[in-house]
Amino acid sequence: MKNQKVFITLCICIFILSGCANQQARLYQWGSYESQLYENYSNPGKFNAADQIIKLEQDIEKARAENKSLPPGYYAHLG
Repeated sequence: MKNQKVFITLCICIFILSGCANQQARLYQWGSYESQLYENYSNPGKFNAADQIIKLEQDIEKARAENKSLPPGYYAHLG
C-alpha cells in the first residue's frame, strides 16, 4: 500500500513537471536586434545607421512572414 502511494505521488510529480518543459515557443522574434543594440552601445559609431536600418527592416519583414511579434523598443530603436 505504501509503495503504491509513493508510485502515484511520483507519477503525479513527473506529470506536473513535464508540463513545464514544453515551452518551446518564443514570445518575440528578435532577429538581429539584440546584437545590433549591444554593438551600438559597446562600440558607438562602429556601424553605419543606414546599414542598421536595412537590417532592422529585414527583420520586420521576416517577423511578419512568420506572424511573430517584435520585442519592446524595436520600433523606437528603428526610429
